[in-house]
Amino acid sequence: MSKRRTLSAGEVLFLQGDPADRAYLIESGSLLITAVRNGAVQQLATLGPGELVGELALLDNGPRTAT
Repeated sequence: MSKRRTLSAGEVLFLQGDPADRAYLIESGSLLITAVRNGAVQQLATLGPGELVGELALLDNGPRTAT
């Protein structure tokens, strides 16, 4: 079953600590991945078309470790 989701610029796909119930394939645009570490927001990666996001938390069955 395919469920597409379109985000507007600046919209959040998921938050750090959210349950990991799905992964996403980026079809177009880019997605900034951040995490709060020691009270500061750190940029971890910028992902683009063809890249997966959220798959590691899904496989580990743990909470999201990034936003």
